[in-house]
Amino acid sequence: KDNKLKHSLDSLKKKETEDSDETEDCLLCCEPIKYSSIGICNHRGVCAMCSLRSRELYKDKECPLCKKTLD
Repeated sequence: KDNKLKHSLDSLKKKETEDSDETEDCLLCCEPIKYSSIGICNHRGVCAMCSLRSRELYKDKECPLCKKTLD
């Protein structure tokens, strides 16, 4: 019984470690997202740098996913 419980706990710890290692990548630059930006459409998946680059350099004020205008 104790071995079964220990095995279950070990499996759970392994799963938690695997899940925490997963990072989301930016849909535009494909780099891991450290800081993300979220618009009023609530879409995520774009890093803050790509969002800033799109808005300021390219004057593109649309969500890259749904193309809704973000003010």
